[in-house]
Amino acid sequence: MKNQLNKFFGAAMVLGLLLACGTEKEPLPELTYTGTEPRVQDPLPPEASQKHIQVPEGFETVLFAAEPDIINPIAFAWDEGGRLWVVQSMDYPHELANEVGGDRITICEDTNGDGRADKFTDFATEQSLSTGITVVKGGVIVAQAPEMVFLEDTDGDDKMDKRTVLFDGFGTWDTHAGPSNLRYGPDNWIWGSVGYSGFENEFNGEQVNFTRGVYRFSKDGKNFEPVGGFNNNTWGMGITADFEIFGSTANNNHCCYVGIPLKHYEYLGERPEWAINADFIQGHYEITPVDTIPLQQVDVRGGYTAAAGANFYTAENYPESYRNQMYVNEPTGHLVHLARIVPDGAGYKEEDGGNIFASTDAWTAPVFTETGPDGNLWVADWYNPVIQHNPDKRGMDNQIWNDEKGEGNAHLNPLRDKRHGRIYIIKHEDGRKPAIRSLEPENHDDLMAGLQSSNMFWRTTAQRLIVENKITDLIPELIELAGKNASGLNGAAIHALWTLKGLGALDGSNADATEVLKKALSNSSDGVKRAGLALLPRDDNGSEQLLASGLLQSENLHLRLAAALTASELPETAPLYEAMEQFAGESDNQADKWLSAATRIYFRERGEVDTEEADDAPFQADKTIQLNTVSQKMAYDKTLLYATAGQQLEIVLTNRDQMPHNLVLLEAGSLESFGKLVDQFLQSPDAAAMEYVPKSRYVLGATSMLDPDEKGTIRLTLPDEPGDYPFICTFPGHWRMMQGILRVSPKGTFVSEDPNALQVASMGGGSSHNFLKFFGAADGQVLSRNGDVNFTFTEKSDELEDLLEDADVLIISNNKAFDPSTQQRIFSKVNQGMPMLIFHPSIWYNWQDWPEYNRELVGGGSRSHEKLQEFEVRVTKPNHPIMKGVPAKFRITDELYRYEKDPAGTDIEVLAVGRGLESGEEYPVVWIVKHGKAKIIGNTLGHDERAHDLPAYQTILTNSLNWVKGSPAF
Repeated sequence: MKNQLNKFFGAAMVLGLLLACGTEKEPLPELTYTGTEPRVQDPLPPEASQKHIQVPEGFETVLFAAEPDIINPIAFAWDEGGRLWVVQSMDYPHELANEVGGDRITICEDTNGDGRADKFTDFATEQSLSTGITVVKGGVIVAQAPEMVFLEDTDGDDKMDKRTVLFDGFGTWDTHAGPSNLRYGPDNWIWGSVGYSGFENEFNGEQVNFTRGVYRFSKDGKNFEPVGGFNNNTWGMGITADFEIFGSTANNNHCCYVGIPLKHYEYLGERPEWAINADFIQGHYEITPVDTIPLQQVDVRGGYTAAAGANFYTAENYPESYRNQMYVNEPTGHLVHLARIVPDGAGYKEEDGGNIFASTDAWTAPVFTETGPDGNLWVADWYNPVIQHNPDKRGMDNQIWNDEKGEGNAHLNPLRDKRHGRIYIIKHEDGRKPAIRSLEPENHDDLMAGLQSSNMFWRTTAQRLIVENKITDLIPELIELAGKNASGLNGAAIHALWTLKGLGALDGSNADATEVLKKALSNSSDGVKRAGLALLPRDDNGSEQLLASGLLQSENLHLRLAAALTASELPETAPLYEAMEQFAGESDNQADKWLSAATRIYFRERGEVDTEEADDAPFQADKTIQLNTVSQKMAYDKTLLYATAGQQLEIVLTNRDQMPHNLVLLEAGSLESFGKLVDQFLQSPDAAAMEYVPKSRYVLGATSMLDPDEKGTIRLTLPDEPGDYPFICTFPGHWRMMQGILRVSPKGTFVSEDPNALQVASMGGGSSHNFLKFFGAADGQVLSRNGDVNFTFTEKSDELEDLLEDADVLIISNNKAFDPSTQQRIFSKVNQGMPMLIFHPSIWYNWQDWPEYNRELVGGGSRSHEKLQEFEVRVTKPNHPIMKGVPAKFRITDELYRYEKDPAGTDIEVLAVGRGLESGEEYPVVWIVKHGKAKIIGNTLGHDERAHDLPAYQTILTNSLNWVKGSPAF
């Protein structure tokens, strides 16, 4: 019934549009076709295709540019002169040679004011896989997977003459799942989206792995932050006028809201169910095309299967109902959808607003829509009969795609067009001509006027020019503008505040700027209040100002959410903790999933615990630390303790002194803030009754106040974040002197307190396995159980190379590539006698560029395995030390690797074989490689927890380490 209604409303809309255009309407240009299987519509000239486009009453489309000047437009942006920069993506999807030499970026200008581009300047040619663009000083930042690049014009001739890689790390295995939707954000960072090809790189010493969603990075490329994680291929990212973040994904989730950025969950490892980051808020799944032409859709037929872009209309040429709403392109439906965004608690939901653009031309394929400098929406029409990317066997009538796989994981199709493309402008009859046509950094009055434009494009452009050119002379005028108190959006004040931030004026050095920021929290505009919260100094003054603002009790739940998230980033004070306790107890906040999550973030909750089960379950410590106070000294006998992230830790404190002491373990980095709380708490009459431990989210655990010779115990599951966690005594006057550090190593790293401990370096990483969980954390726990082994796990080749300098034993379980220098270092160390354990994934023939690895160190390798299932392991050398205590036969659920001995490889001695219960085939599972200089063990077991938790596997693991070092135990 719903589909019938949608068809009815689609037809009714077309009829209404036709009637609205007058009683006399010329026939639409005829559609012609070629071929039979499939029968493919022929392309129309631009003016003819334009007549097939339907828009709501009062709107019209204007053709701005078309072939041969523009072909396959995939993204665009404007500079401060109002010129359009278009990415012509001819390289997609196979990096095919074509007549224009790869992708190009073209500057389009209307020099005579007739509304049509008449000047085209190729800024950059022979580019590869360009999918996103934003204008910055001196040129453009362009997404070119695997890289993000700055294409620069150093001499002002509108020609790129310098290419700088800002960073790399975007996946390229699927060319329709890379980075896109770049834009300069209100925060002076560059924002964008990435599909399921993902992103992986290191910034400031921290590894960033991001599977898909929206992100931001600093303009110099030195910082990168994942912001919203989505659930499938992401081609859309939108920013509202008040700086909320939305997005869209290709398949069935065309509307997403990022309510809590991922940074707020960094203190967690795996996020529990309550830890919501992005919500899929679409109010419908069906699209409403304007004709009965069959849609070429592979996956979500009749719905959003190629949703691209999630840009907001942020100007005032259109009627109110179209403003600050999201526009999503669906090229397979030949339409641009209006997604109406309406409040829903502290979040939002989408309502179906129909289409603002839809065509009966089967080639019309809108892929990008954005608000332009003229205050209208501009549309990039890919104009192509083939939109489908993936090779696929599922058929349909008149199917245009196939399952012949080519480069970039795209199907091969001779019908992919490389000769057409159009850019349209959607105008409204009541729209005004733009008050601003260009801005120059030298004209300060115009820049200030730009900040006050009703078009967010000019506000952002003016902000960018002031920040990029460091025009600090404007700070007094910016302070005045930021202090403007007005209801509604008050976009001028919002951008003035962020411009002050970009100029460094909100660092506390300018008293007037500091004061205007404080006043922003009481502005009549909720958008200005939101900016004020984001820019609030993260110090005690910020905590005080947040409380004074009353925004934790705001009737606007979006503001209330922003206030609670801000509270979680501020230093804790007793009044702030009390306010958040009250916040947590309010039913409205408990019932709203966003506000509830923000509450848990503030209190650093780490999971969902069933208290009844928790009370019944015995605590099983992975590690127990004995700690003592020192008699006649205000000190602990150890000031540096060691543990591993995520461990079940028990710390037992014995008070050997003659006065009371306790042990309070704190969040990393919280010592000074908590110390202030302790000092203030001593004024409270409740301090002694509460054993001098104030209520605080910083407290991970605390003993009671212990009298002489008493013992107290802290039991906890350590956070997943490595770092230095302070511990102190909170008896009056003690905390500044009586303190120490619990050094929490990353998961998979186990530090021994024994300076003579065996040094084990372990490398994992790659695909198809949870390397950290099993080969790092689980195996490391087993091998370091007695505290006489330093076990260090990494997934970085360069880190392993450094670890090899002091390593006694090397363990590898990775299938990701080693750097060439690391390959050489491994062979050098093994040839010097360093023992080696080679586990499960590293048995594979992974590295074609390193054949000597399998030949000399593994003795062969695997190219396939039986499916994940139970099979039998039989010990063939029961008297060998590695098999001591291992059952003669046992069953394991694992992947039985089909190991092949290399006839030219190093000889092996098989210690155990695996036999497939269905196939009956036997293959070695544990063996010794008879290397002439080092002891090497190969082991194909260990796919997941069903192997790593098995006692037989753990015994083999322990025996293997003992054997390679020639000792029965350490």
